[in-house]
Amino acid sequence: MSKTPYELRSETLLAAKDMLDRQADQYFEMSRMAMNFAITSGQIAAESWETYLPKSYSTEDLIKKAQELQEFINNKNTPTSPE
Repeated sequence: MSKTPYELRSETLLAAKDMLDRQADQYFEMSRMAMNFAITSGQIAAESWETYLPKSYSTEDLIKKAQELQEFINNKNTPTSPE
């Protein structure tokens, strides 16, 4: 059974969100590790966490990623390159 255009768009949007969530999780973990290292080495105080906290993705970022995925799906022979 084929999917409707709405279902395909929804799945593409969910895939883009999943990709950005995983990327955000990786950035968060790297930030946490950098912050812990800086605190234990006496370089900064714990209050400086905000400087290490990665920026969260926006709705526009999510839509852009979904559009990139849709473009890839539509152009089977020409994959898009990451920015």
